[in-house]
Parts: sequence; C-alpha cells; structure tokens
Amino acid sequence: NYENGGLANIEITDPDGNVIVNEIIYSAEPKSVRRYDIEDAKLWYPVGMGDAHLYTVSVALSHEGEEKDRLEFPYGIRTFEAGETVSLVVWRAGQHVILSVTLDAKPAQ
Repeated sequence: NYENGGLANIEITDPDGNVIVNEIIYSAEPKSVRRYDIEDAKLWYPVGMGDAHLYTVSVALSHEGEEKDRLEFPYGIRTFEAGETVSLVVWRAGQHVILSVTLDAKPAQ
C-alpha cells in the first residue's frame, strides 16, 4: 500500500524479441487499466493448428526509486468470433491476479 502512489514500468516484447511497448506510468490508485493496440499481431494457435507465437509482458512496480515487485509472463494473442465470451486471468501460484479481462464480442447494432 503506497499512500503517495508508485510507478509501473510496462514492457511488451513480440515473439521476435522486439520491444513494442515500453511505458512508465504513475498511479496513486490501487488499480490502473491500460490498452495497447498491437498492429500486425502474430497470433497464437493451439498445438497442431498453427504456430504458437508468444509475446512477453513484463510489469515492474517501484516506489521511491526502489523496485518492489516484478512479474513477467508469456501472452498469446487470438481472434474471436462475434458472440463469443472470453475470459482471461493471468496468475501464478502463490501470487495475486495481475490481469483479468472479460471480452463479450457481439456484432455492432
């Protein structure tokens, strides 16, 4: 709990190792939401259905110039058909949920 807020360094690396997002944000809020549009994304496919391209997401939290926590995880990008509901929760055993996304893709009215 940081009364005066803290910094989050968000980095996303593509499957070829290129950094495509590198943003440092300040927040005094307990939750912050960011959206990143990835152009020409290389999609992830299950075994036997295509290449399993994985991006790497890294989030480092710091307060008063000292890194307090860091989480790095692989992330696959998929497309969804209209009408599908998709939920994604990224977590590691013994750690808190860092990302929770629910997408209800419906055709525009």
